[in-house]
Amino acid sequence: MAQEARFDPREAVARFFPVGAGYDHDKADQLISWLRSCGYAIVPQERVPLVPEAESLEPQLFEYSD
Repeated sequence: MAQEARFDPREAVARFFPVGAGYDHDKADQLISWLRSCGYAIVPQERVPLVPEAESLEPQLFEYSD
């Protein structure tokens, strides 16, 4: 069985933006920077819980008033 290649986040995102014979690392940097400015981060899948936290399963109720 072949081992799966592991890339750092920048290389993984750059591979989404092919350019010529390579990948666009500048576009990857822009996307990663934008995600960070929005409060997001790219983390390895092993660090992401498979089951959401219990409190996030509670329905969110909002009251609207005019």
